[in-house]
Amino acid sequence: MNRFLIPIVIILLLGPIAFSQTGKGLKVFISIDMEGITGIVNWEEVSREGKDYDYFRKIMTKEANAAIEGALEAGATEIWSETLTVVLETCCLRC
Repeated sequence: MNRFLIPIVIILLLGPIAFSQTGKGLKVFISIDMEGITGIVNWEEVSREGKDYDYFRKIMTKEANAAIEGALEAGATEIWSETLTVVLETCCLRC
């Protein structure tokens, strides 16, 4: 399965549960952390001094934006995101 589709599939599967619980729309929380993105296998890749850091910043941005797009397509009325790292310095989100 395409690595960018995984967040979308998860949101689409969880969408009906969120609607049934609130009845007022779909609220989505997305946790973004560089250590959990596709292709990361060692700490150097998430370190600013790592040679592939810029590459993985772009991957994280694409994956986060794919999750946001999936949430919007699933009817999200409210999207929240959080990271344990400094996301504003690391990626540029759609929202």
